[in-house]
Amino acid sequence: MGIKQKVLVGLAGAMIVTSGLAIPSPAMAATVDAGVVPVNDVDSSYGFNFDGWFQRQNTAYRPKDTSSSTYIRIDSRSGANMRLYVDGATSSGGANYANLTIGGYVVSPGPGKYEIHNNVYETGRRWARLGASSDYGSAKLKGVWSPDCSGNYADLN
Repeated sequence: MGIKQKVLVGLAGAMIVTSGLAIPSPAMAATVDAGVVPVNDVDSSYGFNFDGWFQRQNTAYRPKDTSSSTYIRIDSRSGANMRLYVDGATSSGGANYANLTIGGYVVSPGPGKYEIHNNVYETGRRWARLGASSDYGSAKLKGVWSPDCSGNYADLN
């Protein structure tokens, strides 16, 4: 085999190897979506109903996917104001839970759409729940909430 033939064979081999690398594989396609972060902004209903002072109620824990605020929509409110807060935990069962609402709590406003700022995700916790306490007396509050907020709403804190 002459020098020209060796060079041509080498170039052909290099082209085959290179073209094989350019074909996308399923593994490569999967890494493209790896940067997409899901947002748990699906609304769940809540209803807090207090018949006296200093009672507490909470929703179930839900996954928290981002460092965004927690979304709350208040559909109806009656009676005294109540304190609202967002707890964070390391499991759906509430392990290592803590109130991580910035400022400790917010006071329930009237009907509307709101954000409650918190540090659940920033502290390494990936589960959140909405809670309320009747520090001001009998009260009712109903609406929907989600651990992550995908819009811009009135800030409660």
